[in-house]
Amino acid sequence: MNLDHRGCFWTALDQPCAEVNYVETLANKVRGNHYHQYTYELFFIISGEIEISIESLQSGERTTFFATKGEQILIEPYELHTFRTKTNAQWIAMLSQKIDPHNPDFHRLPSAAPAHQEGDIDAGLPSLVPTQPLSLLDN
Repeated sequence: MNLDHRGCFWTALDQPCAEVNYVETLANKVRGNHYHQYTYELFFIISGEIEISIESLQSGERTTFFATKGEQILIEPYELHTFRTKTNAQWIAMLSQKIDPHNPDFHRLPSAAPAHQEGDIDAGLPSLVPTQPLSLLDN
């Protein structure tokens, strides 16, 4: 972090990304609840409070935490990630690959609840099986 009398700045990303998206989500909504097979995704929280749950589909490791303004979260391939907004929230999503509208790298486990419904993200999930890609609007 660089700090002076004007304030501070820090490097959010030091490598190229293929797509950058701005996201606004109302309080008490769910986004994500999917994983990517190839894409890395870096989130930078602009405002709000978000409960984030991540499960590695390779190791089974699970974590849930809260993220707020100024925090960054890196999602790697095969990490199921779900965002639950506690307040209205804004963030930037930077993807390592551009989203192909005909074959997006968004996948959901067969038992995962749709992102627009309240689902128990901490329930036991089945082992990884091939799924159909999701539409970008499903996220």
